[in-house]
Amino acid sequence: MPKITVYSCSYNAEKYIVQCIESVLNQTFTDFEYIIRDNGSTDKTKDIIREYEKRDKRIKFVDIYGNPSVPFIKYLNEYATGEYLVVVDGDDYIDDTFLEEMYYFISENNLSLAVCGTRYEIVDTEKTGILRIPNSKCIIDKSSLPDNFINLYQFLRTIWGKIMILDIVLSTDIQYQIKNLEYGGYGSDTAFMLAYLDKCTKIGMYDKVLHNYRIHKKSISYKLQPLRMYTKDVLYKQSTQLLKGYGEINPNNYYFINLVYFYSIIDELNVIKNSQIDTSEKIKCFYKIINQDLSKQILNYFLKIRIAKDINEKIKEIVTCLIFMLNSCNEIEQAKLVYECLIIINNNFVNYLNINNIYNFAKEQQFICGSCLCKSSEMLKFALLSLEKQQIANNIEVSIRQLISKNMFLNNFENINFLKQYSSIILSVFKENYNLAINEIITISQSNACIKFEEELLKLLINISSYLEDVEVYIYANKQLARYYILNSKINEAHIIVDDLLKLLPNDEDVLLLDECLLEY
Repeated sequence: MPKITVYSCSYNAEKYIVQCIESVLNQTFTDFEYIIRDNGSTDKTKDIIREYEKRDKRIKFVDIYGNPSVPFIKYLNEYATGEYLVVVDGDDYIDDTFLEEMYYFISENNLSLAVCGTRYEIVDTEKTGILRIPNSKCIIDKSSLPDNFINLYQFLRTIWGKIMILDIVLSTDIQYQIKNLEYGGYGSDTAFMLAYLDKCTKIGMYDKVLHNYRIHKKSISYKLQPLRMYTKDVLYKQSTQLLKGYGEINPNNYYFINLVYFYSIIDELNVIKNSQIDTSEKIKCFYKIINQDLSKQILNYFLKIRIAKDINEKIKEIVTCLIFMLNSCNEIEQAKLVYECLIIINNNFVNYLNINNIYNFAKEQQFICGSCLCKSSEMLKFALLSLEKQQIANNIEVSIRQLISKNMFLNNFENINFLKQYSSIILSVFKENYNLAINEIITISQSNACIKFEEELLKLLINISSYLEDVEVYIYANKQLARYYILNSKINEAHIIVDDLLKLLPNDEDVLLLDECLLEY
């Protein structure tokens, strides 16, 4: 009986299967069998595996048709005879000493599970790096698992990058996976490893990178899957049940499992947002995810504690996305679903939205709809857009003034029409894109057209250029403002500017000409 069973599953992996197989056959530890299951490849993968099977008696080729979602344990029960199990995906590969180092680590320390580090490479790019690696070599007893759960969890996301006891693998209950998950799909590895972990007595962390993982841009994790929205519920309940087996869940672990669930919501919503389905279907999918009982519970949890800034930013992203979808709604029922999502995310929205007229209300008052959670720059953008379209909702002017009140360049501008006229400049200043704002103001000032609110515009240019210590722009803006004052008979104001310019540039022709003009008054 071999010490280790190595198991690989492939599907249309002709580009990578050779490196995968070679990495296993070239191991410094040789007491192993190698089961390779092909899931109905339509390329040359099967032929490649068959050639290797002829050359090396340790290989057992399992030829399957139709790419079925069948638990890998079924094939291990039929073909595996080793004491330990190592899984290597058909497009991944392992370092030459993986089996040797991991075998001695798990056997000499009498471990149930040992994990190592993984490096990654993104296919068709040159991006590589360390995906994860234990901070140090250590052994975790079953009794101390709750204290190490957060650190350990990242290594439970997959069945590769580790060595397991085959008997425990074969005895691990996977019926919940078959019932609740699409086996082999998103989350199934984690579900299996959580079940396996529950049977472990000691876990080892090996602080060396020995496994190599290829990331495909179009991998299953990026695809829109009908069952995906239920995966996070299964994993959350599994984690909760596992930790409750050790007593009351401590606050750190409770926060962590809620955080994992929260980011699963974000991942799902991003998959939907970036999918090719139409807006109507996106809204329905958003609603299904956000309206789940656990989703509502976790969103409410994070809205209450308000601990991490990045969590708040993610919530804002959800709201912003909903607002944009709301703006694309062409049916009242779609708008109502968006409304329900907003209320679930933050009940404060009931102060701004009315279910009886949500469609028209949101069309005209998109800023109000987003004011609870959006980034201030996005809020200002929505507000100014509403002004430009003459969709001025109640309190929107007050809201704009509140937004710009803390901005050192905009806090003195009270004329709402000025803000409306130059909304793109205002937004650039608000976002601290000062050079963009300067260029736009200069372009306007050099045009032959009549310039509305020219005084306010030039004062803004002076303030920004002064802050940036851009002397050239500062002098240009002052000259332009002095000309404006002279043409509009604001002589005292013109004198103040020209006197200052004369101190700076006593021989400048433009300044001397401005001074001569003032002598006529």
